[in-house]
Amino acid sequence: MSSREFIQHTTVNAAPATAQVGDEYFNTTTNKLYKNLIVSGTTVSYNEIPILSQPVVITNSTSAISTSTGALTVAGGVGITGNLYVGGSVVGNVPGGWVYLSTVTVSGATTADIETTFSSTYDNYVIVASGFYFPSGGLIHVNLKIGGSYQSAGYYYAGMYNTTTATGFGVNNTAQIALGQVNVHTQAAYTANLVMYVYNAPSTSIYKSISYTGQFWNTATAFYNINGAGSYVNDTSALTGVRFSSSGGGTMVGTFRLYGIKNS
Repeated sequence: MSSREFIQHTTVNAAPATAQVGDEYFNTTTNKLYKNLIVSGTTVSYNEIPILSQPVVITNSTSAISTSTGALTVAGGVGITGNLYVGGSVVGNVPGGWVYLSTVTVSGATTADIETTFSSTYDNYVIVASGFYFPSGGLIHVNLKIGGSYQSAGYYYAGMYNTTTATGFGVNNTAQIALGQVNVHTQAAYTANLVMYVYNAPSTSIYKSISYTGQFWNTATAFYNINGAGSYVNDTSALTGVRFSSSGGGTMVGTFRLYGIKNS
């Protein structure tokens, strides 16, 4: 017979008078668990067994766990998703390697400026652009905010766009980075969507580059896949913003989300 078969479990308000070594009882008054470790004649010696606190269930709220001083905050999601803040600074994000930073939603503006927040926290970033189009038409243009200003010269870019056949393009020393060489559709049902990577944003010694992949409609029967890359080469100052606009200068509609990529 195993020793486990001798263990007895009791729920009482005081320790039982007799017991075997290893017996346990739960005190309903103190709400504590005790285990018999010593038997000396009729004297039974029980010791409290520490019980871990119940796990915290984080609900869907802006600040599911917080303190008045901001020492600990878990915010932004269901379960344990979202950023983990200690002392007001982001120290982690669950799950995955992308850390959500901000969303820019435009409707009727001529530019979408993604700026909150490029910093030294992350070397590289991702922008997810979804559901965007230009009511007046135009190519997708991108300008980078380098050294505190959006630059309008010194860009190099190359890429591919295709429907049934691929077409390459490339331009040197121009005023912006163009994503594709045909206009985006003008109607909301035919939106463009893309993912863009931004590299070495906080560096002051490396020229800033981006790469992207995505899709858009030109007409109701002309669907394009696009991918490519571009770089700004007039200054190595830190990058603090990315601007999307239409080549025609008209308004735009869309949503742009910025994520930092964890360095480790």
